[in-house]
Amino acid sequence: MSGAILHGLAGGLRVASVGLWVAFAARAQERPSEEELFSSPDAGQPQAPAAEAAREVERPPEGEDAQRLSGPAAQSRFDTAEEKADPLDVGGTLYLRAIATLRERDRLVDMPLAAPALVDAYFDARQSERVRGMLLARMRYDPTADAASASPFAEVPGIQLPPRRPNPSIDLDQLWIRFDVGRAAFLTVGKQHVRWGASRFWNPTDFLSPERKDPLAVFDPRLGANMLKLHVPWEAKGWNFYAIGLLDNSGPANRLGELGGAARAEVLFGQTEVGADAVVVAGRRPRYGFDCSSALGPLDVYGEVALRSGADFRLWRVSGEIDPNSPLTAAFEQYSPEGVLALASGGATFTFNYTEQHAATVGAEYYFNPAGAGSPLLYPWLIYQGQLQPFHAGRHYLGVYAAAIGLPGGLDEVGLTLSNIGNLSDFSFVSRLDAFVRALSYLNVEGYAALHYGNRGGELRFGLDLPAADFGAFQLPAVFVPSPIFELGAGLRVSL
Repeated sequence: MSGAILHGLAGGLRVASVGLWVAFAARAQERPSEEELFSSPDAGQPQAPAAEAAREVERPPEGEDAQRLSGPAAQSRFDTAEEKADPLDVGGTLYLRAIATLRERDRLVDMPLAAPALVDAYFDARQSERVRGMLLARMRYDPTADAASASPFAEVPGIQLPPRRPNPSIDLDQLWIRFDVGRAAFLTVGKQHVRWGASRFWNPTDFLSPERKDPLAVFDPRLGANMLKLHVPWEAKGWNFYAIGLLDNSGPANRLGELGGAARAEVLFGQTEVGADAVVVAGRRPRYGFDCSSALGPLDVYGEVALRSGADFRLWRVSGEIDPNSPLTAAFEQYSPEGVLALASGGATFTFNYTEQHAATVGAEYYFNPAGAGSPLLYPWLIYQGQLQPFHAGRHYLGVYAAAIGLPGGLDEVGLTLSNIGNLSDFSFVSRLDAFVRALSYLNVEGYAALHYGNRGGELRFGLDLPAADFGAFQLPAVFVPSPIFELGAGLRVSL
């Protein structure tokens, strides 16, 4: 019965668990792509300096999923002089994984097993250097998932279950046309990716993405948003200006009054880039963001802050004390903070040579989230309400990592990354070691091991052992959610 309880009550937690299973922190400032990791035939593109980290890209750069999962089409060459004899490029990526998790009280044979597969396929049409069209679809499939089972809590009043995803499922990730006006302004119309912010793990100013990202994800599975983007560069100064019309807000904008708008400016002063942006949507309060990235001696430093009205957030508090043995029976009250909340993240990276031919990068980042829960005892209630946001549940976070790309002893096609994420509000942590190898020129082989530690019941080592609770209209049976201890994973990836 505990398995059914976990599936029903902790539906929101599944996202966090899977995110941790496939999680690893990557790259300096913007993690080196696997094309750079393994010296593929497409490598050789110089990595952007820290001052350029805040600039928007065609696809979100987390884990450089554009290059790994979407093939060369995700690397925008619209503004280059490249011309191809064949104006239509067709391709994609096939990505297979296997993940096993050891939880408390589990026997070896009881360890959960998942085998999520992902396929990206794209059509990239470039009739000339001034016109480009893109279609990118994504299919997800897990043969270990039981698509026929239904949660026993589907009819229980008050429980907010996540929508069931078909298995397999197909989503439209990108569908856009891009062209220029007099070679001075560039228009992109349709479903596309736009990422704002300078930080690597947490981006509180990433207003245009429909979902919050998993800061440790190997790739960013979030889909694009429908918008019209106008980009006007000032090449002499190295500045960029953007105006955006939004069609995806709290829901599809099917009336003129529901359209939203956004604007962003990026200015460059020497080695320092500063960005400022604003978003206005009908029915929601304006949001403002500022970010900065620069070189400070041997360090690359960056930071960003989002200013949002407290009325945008629906938080929970308890009248009196919470019983740790029965947290769901407390008297919960929903409220919105007064005034303006400032969500901020920032950090620094340092790259050094540990041999004459090999370099390593270390980095750290802090995230302050005033909208997070004040106590981990609130987590069961947030799960019950479907409001637990993975990696945003607490108020204080710290992420650190070290990465070495190419190892001594002729292991130039091997990469290692050691990542650590900590929720400082509840003192729970996850550490993960990843290894990547390029084999047979085009086959990427990867593996990882991850350890959860810290306070049991914290976000990153979440577990529950609760007695039955009486809610008047219904009774919730006893709940046992085993906390994760250790994970092992492996993956294969090949371009199509």
